[in-house]
Amino acid sequence: MEFTQIINVICADDICADIFIQELSRRSGVKVVRTEANTGGNAPYISFELSDRLSGETFELAEAENGLVIRAARRRGLIYGAGMFLRRCTYAEDAVTFDAFGRFAPEKHIRGHQLGYRPLPNTYDAWSKEQFYTYTYELMFSFLNTVEHMPYVDGKSNRNELMKYDELDLLEEASRQAMKLDIDLSIWYPNGDEPDYEGHEKVFSMLPKLDAVFVPGGDPGELEPDELFARCRRFSEMLKQYHPKADLWPSAQAPHDRPDWGEGFLREIGSTPECFGGAILGPNRAMDLPELRQRLDPTLPIRFYPDITHNLRCEHPVHTDGDEWHFAWAAALSRESCNPRPAEFRRLHEKVSPYCVGSVSYSEGVHDDLNKFVWADADFFGDAFPLEQSLEDYAGLFLYKNDRKEAAKRINELEENWRKAPDEVDNAASQVEYWEKTAALYADARDWRARLFLFKALCDAFVVYRYAYEKRLCSRIRRLCLEGNFDRAYDESLTPPDAAIGKTREKIELTAKYLFDAIGLQTSVEKYHAYGWERGAVLDTLENPLSDLPILVKLIETFRSGSAADKALAEKLLRLQATRYDAPEGGFYFSFALCGLRSAGIKQTGDYYLDVQGDRPGVNNGTLPVGLFTVYDHFSFEMNAECAGDSDMILSATFKKIRAEGSELKVSVNGQVIYQGGLFGGEQNGDYERFMLPQGFVSIDYPVKKEYIKNGKAHISLSENTCGLRLCELRLSKGRFCV
Repeated sequence: MEFTQIINVICADDICADIFIQELSRRSGVKVVRTEANTGGNAPYISFELSDRLSGETFELAEAENGLVIRAARRRGLIYGAGMFLRRCTYAEDAVTFDAFGRFAPEKHIRGHQLGYRPLPNTYDAWSKEQFYTYTYELMFSFLNTVEHMPYVDGKSNRNELMKYDELDLLEEASRQAMKLDIDLSIWYPNGDEPDYEGHEKVFSMLPKLDAVFVPGGDPGELEPDELFARCRRFSEMLKQYHPKADLWPSAQAPHDRPDWGEGFLREIGSTPECFGGAILGPNRAMDLPELRQRLDPTLPIRFYPDITHNLRCEHPVHTDGDEWHFAWAAALSRESCNPRPAEFRRLHEKVSPYCVGSVSYSEGVHDDLNKFVWADADFFGDAFPLEQSLEDYAGLFLYKNDRKEAAKRINELEENWRKAPDEVDNAASQVEYWEKTAALYADARDWRARLFLFKALCDAFVVYRYAYEKRLCSRIRRLCLEGNFDRAYDESLTPPDAAIGKTREKIELTAKYLFDAIGLQTSVEKYHAYGWERGAVLDTLENPLSDLPILVKLIETFRSGSAADKALAEKLLRLQATRYDAPEGGFYFSFALCGLRSAGIKQTGDYYLDVQGDRPGVNNGTLPVGLFTVYDHFSFEMNAECAGDSDMILSATFKKIRAEGSELKVSVNGQVIYQGGLFGGEQNGDYERFMLPQGFVSIDYPVKKEYIKNGKAHISLSENTCGLRLCELRLSKGRFCV
């Protein structure tokens, strides 16, 4: 169906009409006019009709004579229909074409995202009420029916310099907007140390609309289940006084270091299931989702709380379904950089979907904008809906001047970058070129998404260029040091960065400023008032070292300018640094950052945590070796390795320091216990700690008898069941490290 020159819009619903006319008008060159009724003639029309033939959230788009009819049972359905039209139509200079007719109904009945107005996010705290309204109805184009906000987090305002309103003022406005758009309002309402019944009643009573209250069990929260549910029952009673149809949903998110907390959760929620709408499961879960569904009262549904916003130190880190994120990406881009991850989150949705009635995602800003749409599409259409169609629809909505198939392909490329090492990405320049051309098409600040993808492409390219430069330089310096040519190594260390690095950084700065001005994205603490360096402040982590280059350069400078004793020591250390990551003769070297978990040869059991150090500016400050960029945090670790086994050996382990009383570490090789006792046991290697490790790490040696090595194979096992391991690297060698 083609509409040319003029489209008459017939819509008795003012809210839907205003949204549709505004959004279609700014995308097309066709004149869009609202009329009271179809007056006949040749002018094509689009009619929005409330129909009692449809129920719930079902909507349809049907072809009619000289027009299109969009029907639904309620306002939200009409807005969904408007969104479907905008997703699927194509634009010419004076024409709009559409052919996606059909009837559509949701698979999941809860489909939402959290847009918390507090200092922590990297975007939302800078918004006006109008921006919240616009973004909320844009999310409805992927069939959102729930928006989640929050009151004071700890009983008082934490308003920062960017926030235009008090948090409760914005919450009240969000409630009015939800009513206006005919969607549900949920609030995330954590507990403090003491119950705040007065504060809860104030919030419940002030909101004109409230449909759900999410009470986290942990993250944050430290209450035991009996106290948590005593409060929740009281809160639920209070909630029903002001909003009789609203429900309270406690979450099975456990406080840290409470291994039996989940049993209490199940006991308490099962004792009074009638008090609650259901249970929520999210980060720091007390148990896996299948177990929760199996053991939870069958009358209680589960709402999933997926973290689609974080890249690392989170429940679903980048490359979570494969090997972990390459250390260079992690070090430079950190926790909340722009992160389109459509394929990863679709696979996650497929795993959790059978157990949930829907979800409201955890989000801290617009850097995860694409993920919101992909996840919501899966909630609405189901996992059989082609992912490529979601991406093409997203492009049709927000990159409407581009070819949608090409734009979807280019979005996929941005995700694919992170599934590789930076030196395996061979098209970074062409990606930047495409997104620069795309961004140039969109002058309206409402079309900020084009520059968000450009920002991602530029940041990726910057890492690709910097990593190549540092890796190349380190390789040359190490080779020269092994040859004893330290003067040449010094000359090599003076090699300036490639020109592309500086040019790309300049473009990143310009794009960051545009995004702050257009949508409030805070990519720097100092420049744009980000809450902290890991809260989307990519400009503050981009220059983090991606290699051992600063360590090598400092040693070279000491060799050239130090005393005779310093020079002699620097020469020894340069030779040692040159082979730091090489497997010793007859042994092996393993680092979580450099080697990855797959190379361990064994799938680890339980939920391990990769505590990335490389993106921490105060830690990765030129003294942190790449081998320590990732700390493996878990109760156990196992790996298989090959070694000679022709002599007694030393197993050397590098741990991050922790305080742990009553802990017991067990270290085994091929089932033979080589150490069992308190942390860390063994023999501390002072030389390795002093000369090869920064502060905060320890090196421990454990003797391994040659008869423990079987047929050149070593199965290494470490476990600690109280506080867990904080392990960085392992080395099996025939002798102790010494200088």
